[in-house]
Amino acid sequence: MDPHPPQRSQAGGTAAGDSTDDDFGGWRPTELGAAVQRVLALAGQSRPAIARRLGLNESEVWAMEHLMVDEVGPGELARRLHISPAATTVLVDRLERMGHVVRTPDPGDRRRVSVEPTAQGRAAVLAELVPLLSRLTDLDQSLSARDRGVVTRYLEDLAAILEGTVLRGE
Repeated sequence: MDPHPPQRSQAGGTAAGDSTDDDFGGWRPTELGAAVQRVLALAGQSRPAIARRLGLNESEVWAMEHLMVDEVGPGELARRLHISPAATTVLVDRLERMGHVVRTPDPGDRRRVSVEPTAQGRAAVLAELVPLLSRLTDLDQSLSARDRGVVTRYLEDLAAILEGTVLRGE
C-alpha cells in the first residue's frame, strides 16, 4: 500500500485526472457538513435499533410514537404511516396482542374506534426514549443561550433544505 496516495484535485479526481466512485463533481463536505451527515446516518439507524430492542418492527415503533402523541383511529394511523388500511389492521392487531395498544370504541360513533397505547406500551417506548431525550436535554442545557440560538437556526435551515430538496425535489 502506497503511504502517499495520489492527492485529489479540486474537481474530485486524482492529480492524474482519474475519476473515482466517490467523485461528487468536486464537492467536499465541510467539517460541519460531515457532522450533519453522521447525525443523519445515525438517526436513520435509530428506529431500527429501538425496534429490535422492543421486539417490534419499524412501522410498529413509528405507530407507537404517533399514538403516544395523539389518539387516532386506524384510518388516520394508516395515513400517517403511509400504509394501507389492511396493513394497519395487521399492525394494530400485533401491537394489541403484545399488550402495547387497545382499541377503544368512540362514544359518539359506534362504527369508529381509536387506538391508544397501554401503560405497558407507553412504558416500553419511554424506557428506550427517556435516556436519549435526557442526554439531549443535558446537551442543550450545556450551550449558552446564544449558542442554542445559532444551533437552532442552523437546524431549522437544514430541515427546510431537506424538506425542499429531498421531500419535494426542489
